[in-house]
Amino acid sequence: MIYGYARVSTKKQNLARQIENLSKFNSQITIIEEKFTGTKVTGRTQFSRLLAKLKPGDSIVFDSVSRMSRNAEEGYQLYKNLYEKGVNLFFLKESFINTEVYRENIKNAVKMYENNQTNDNNDPTNILISSIFEAIKTYTFSLIEEQIKRAFQQAEAEATTIRERVKEGLREAKARGVTGGAKAGETRQRHNKEEKMQEILKKSIHFQGNLNDYELAKVIGISRVTIIKYRKELVEKLQNEENEKLKKL
Repeated sequence: MIYGYARVSTKKQNLARQIENLSKFNSQITIIEEKFTGTKVTGRTQFSRLLAKLKPGDSIVFDSVSRMSRNAEEGYQLYKNLYEKGVNLFFLKESFINTEVYRENIKNAVKMYENNQTNDNNDPTNILISSIFEAIKTYTFSLIEEQIKRAFQQAEAEATTIRERVKEGLREAKARGVTGGAKAGETRQRHNKEEKMQEILKKSIHFQGNLNDYELAKVIGISRVTIIKYRKELVEKLQNEENEKLKKL
């Protein structure tokens, strides 16, 4: 069975766009709809029912990874459990973490191992090939884990940023006595994009550093909105680089 899962956070939001995208993926898809506020899977009645009836070989299609979970750790564990169960996962906006991508990489590694293996278990060449295969498999899974975690971390960060942005906007608007926007005469300071992206890479908690977006904005002198934009570009760049590594295995 192929299932599509569409979710929005409030009753006022519309599921139409997600349903349209899921329907285009497969005309025979069975779409599960849900309106639920929250970042975790717990409490999502329709999704819980879907998970309970899934069997090996079944597929779930999501418009984006955030529809599955906006909690990074929970999202990764759920992905891993479904992968090991033999359920296929498809993300229309983040196809690089579709389960078929990883299954194909592992399949190719196994095929290479089988083609070069001899019948003699004590053959030194056979032992060497076996060691190489295990190393490739371990390396491949480490890349898989990193990519999946990054995708869910990005979804969680976006959810957090949206909440913080709304609160901050309300506070600033109240302080200025206006509804929003820049004050008269304010101008945006120009900056070197590449330099700022490198600073984000080194200092952001989502990469190599320990600063959240609010702290990072103060340190490097650009808005959190710009940080989110650059962070997305960095994630895409790093993911493309890792995909190239996987292709060379």
